Amino acid sequence: MIEDIAYVHYRVSSLQKTAEFLRDFGLLEAGAVGNRHYWKAHGSSAFCYVAEEGQPSFVGIGFRAESVDALKALAEREGVPVVDSNAPGGHKSIRLVDPDGWEIEILAGGTPTAAVPAAREPMTINYGVTKNRIDAYQRLRVEPSEILRLGHLVLNVTDITKSLPWYQEKLGLLVSDEIYDDIHDRPFGAFCRLNRGETPVDHHSLGLFGIGKKGIHHASFEVQDFDSVQTGHYALDKKGWKHQFGIGRHVIGSQVFDYWRDPDGFRVEHFCDGDMLTSGPQPHRTNLTSPEAVHQWGPEVPQDFFD
Repeated sequence: MIEDIAYVHYRVSSLQKTAEFLRDFGLLEAGAVGNRHYWKAHGSSAFCYVAEEGQPSFVGIGFRAESVDALKALAEREGVPVVDSNAPGGHKSIRLVDPDGWEIEILAGGTPTAAVPAAREPMTINYGVTKNRIDAYQRLRVEPSEILRLGHLVLNVTDITKSLPWYQEKLGLLVSDEIYDDIHDRPFGAFCRLNRGETPVDHHSLGLFGIGKKGIHHASFEVQDFDSVQTGHYALDKKGWKHQFGIGRHVIGSQVFDYWRDPDGFRVEHFCDGDMLTSGPQPHRTNLTSPEAVHQWGPEVPQDFFD
């Protein structure tokens, strides 16, 4: 069983410039192995972001299996070897290749790294009818968001009718929301969650859009709360990084979102307050042409958001 998404892997034009951005975005340096540089979130996961210098491109995704035994069972089913990963953490791993040729690595085991605790607890909110904070003040600084984890990736794929069944079969993903093109009367995409039975999981760990060409739409990283989205926004803005879209609240997944472009133009997102689902709910269909398909509130959707 796959228990979470683990990392995203890019090639970038400048490791130095990417490092400047990632620090301001809120990731923490986790060392280098060969030409690959690793970045982590707060918590005990060894890394969640991999960068190596080269022609800017998306390379692949890592997922984490719940145990080494589960990894070995998947390896036997797929006819691939279990190997020792040379990435931080000392994991066992297997590698697959998806229909568009991207590397899909599944990790298991390993030694948890020393957790980096978040500097603050979630905000205590006084609502209109419920007051939770008494004899205490709210005092925040404008500084990089504390990223807690990689939450999900959304990919553009060549053929959704091939990619979606592949991820469902290999990784056991469940469809939470189907995106339907009602003009051409065909499925267009899907937002997929992990299948962990009655254990709640993110509404989606992987989104797929069948636009006819392959690429990554965005990588999304979870932060503590709404204030962390806001303070991270202003910290990035003060450094002059390129903002793309937000702040708003999505329809699909319900997350509060804020999108930025890294030095190579890759789209990355801060999010908080996403939906959590068990394996029970049936897929929901969202029409692609619906004006409410992207967000419940927020600024006008920029045209290049759909690139």
